[in-house]
Amino acid sequence: MAFVYDRVAAKSAKPKEDDVSVYSQELRHLCSFWPRLEIRHELLCRRFEDVTTQAVHWQVVLPKCFREEFLQSVHAGPTAGHMGLKKTAAAVQARVFWPSWSSDLVVSMNKCQECARYHRGILPRQAEMQTPQVGQPWQRVSIDITRPHPRSVKGNVYILTLIDHFSKWGEAFPIPNHTAATVARVLVIHVFSRFGAPEQILSDQGSEFQSELFQDLMALMEIDKRRTSPYKPSTNGVVERFHRTLNTIAKVIDERQRDWDEHVPFVIMAYRATQHSSTGFTPNRLFLGRENKAPLDVVLGLPGPDREETQTYDDFVQNQQDAAERSFDIVRNNLHRAAERRKMAYDTRVRKQEIHANSWVWYYNPKRFQSRSPKLQSCYTGPFLITRLIPPVNCVIQRTRSSKPMVVHFDKLKPVSGNTPVSWLGTSSEGTPNSCRRWERRKQNLRTEKATRC
Repeated sequence: MAFVYDRVAAKSAKPKEDDVSVYSQELRHLCSFWPRLEIRHELLCRRFEDVTTQAVHWQVVLPKCFREEFLQSVHAGPTAGHMGLKKTAAAVQARVFWPSWSSDLVVSMNKCQECARYHRGILPRQAEMQTPQVGQPWQRVSIDITRPHPRSVKGNVYILTLIDHFSKWGEAFPIPNHTAATVARVLVIHVFSRFGAPEQILSDQGSEFQSELFQDLMALMEIDKRRTSPYKPSTNGVVERFHRTLNTIAKVIDERQRDWDEHVPFVIMAYRATQHSSTGFTPNRLFLGRENKAPLDVVLGLPGPDREETQTYDDFVQNQQDAAERSFDIVRNNLHRAAERRKMAYDTRVRKQEIHANSWVWYYNPKRFQSRSPKLQSCYTGPFLITRLIPPVNCVIQRTRSSKPMVVHFDKLKPVSGNTPVSWLGTSSEGTPNSCRRWERRKQNLRTEKATRC
């Protein structure tokens, strides 16, 4: 910088390329603006012409030792307001200049913790969609609890929903509360006793599904219990989409909204008799092997399907099995094509972010607190250390060495720029973090104690 300052102050001609070849790239870049450089008030300045307004002002060529402090002040100072990149860049460009100011500004703003923790709108997609598929009814079932509804005349407030991933067979049970005991009782009486236990149940991480009572029920029925990533409802998107259909009860309830639970069975009845766009069949046909007769069919007097009078029980069973196999083959192809279409549409907007173990990240966790406005609240917390990757889209994070590990989705994370805490991560020969091994041993000890008591 002194090389340029002295020659501009002496009003020398632009240095030749051979004279500056031994200096840094930044100094050589600065010399390319030689006709626009001038000493004003004992400061090296650069003339800047605004293309839009044609206005001319002078920028101070800032020495390297003052740049970081200046960028922090222009972005996070008392009168700066943590503005975005475009407005902050305009504020910088109106005052100072150095060849790499734009890239240095991006790096400096990425280090701002207040901006990193603040987020509004939809999170960016950082991981591709995963489309686990099933091949037969009752292979995987999703369950969920809808949000509180107005208390009905019968005292019901919530709805326990259930849907089969293959046939799209849906169930909905109005319940007065969503405790583990209530949920378990409804499933046993109205689902397991009628249709048997499914191979796998997928739910969110609600307390009623994570309770010891519910886990014992799953073990008793030999059901593989799975859970979604926290704050990632799209993991259980099948039942979430079913909720949109269930919300059509709003078209038939009264204005006081006290009779909504009386209309739920009829909405479910209509849903099961309607052809599903993904399978090409109605849930009744795939789950029951036949179509239910609706009141409209009785009024019109429509004839039923033709049956052979001489058909034996064995022939009937064989024909039903053959028809089911043909239908299931068609459904498998239709579900596969529908999953590919959804994945292609989703993945086109994915911007992959490299997530590595033993790196620090911010975790998206938009909690709500009493007497606090969500609009003025930071949504990201942390920083957290990634202790283990769970391919393809999950990982384990911890905030401190002694805190409980959490399994989260990649979309909920973003890297921490700038200074980070010191990592405590230590790995064994298998590459498993010590903290995770301690939690695994603790859970194993609890299971052993429980088995001993039993």
